Amino acid sequence: MEEKFIRIYGELTPEIMPRITQDFLEGCVKGKKITLLINSGGGSLKLYRQIKSLINVYNPVVKTVCIGDAYSTAGMIFLLGSERVMIGKEAQLLFHEPSQELNSTYSELKKMMEVLEEMYNGIVEEIFEKCHYFFTKEEVKTKLREGWYVGSIDAFKYGFATEIK
Repeated sequence: MEEKFIRIYGELTPEIMPRITQDFLEGCVKGKKITLLINSGGGSLKLYRQIKSLINVYNPVVKTVCIGDAYSTAGMIFLLGSERVMIGKEAQLLFHEPSQELNSTYSELKKMMEVLEEMYNGIVEEIFEKCHYFFTKEEVKTKLREGWYVGSIDAFKYGFATEIK
């Protein structure tokens, strides 16, 4: 099967979403295996949600590769692969609770809290799905609250990664 490589590097801002989405769709339409090469400190959860939606609609074969760091949103994108590879023992994931700037009216904040709650529950479920043999949901929530750094060896041990190279 031919592969489509997509780089997800640097900060995940709304400005890079169109390029990644276009590359992802191109791979889906052409029936290619999609390999996401990730080295990012994270950013907007919108990209994670967009990629997850495309996977649900097109059902492509997705491999994710962590080259260095996959923090925050990048870590969540890493979990979307059916094959999840950590490159080297120094590679690292970071998971934490979602956050949002609070420069809004009361009504906007109230709606924002509903959205954040939905995101938080989705993050907990996605992470728990991979590591439920080792942690309860409450333990996952505690780790997210503290900021959960996971190195390659633990990522493999807990089921976040399927391979270390």
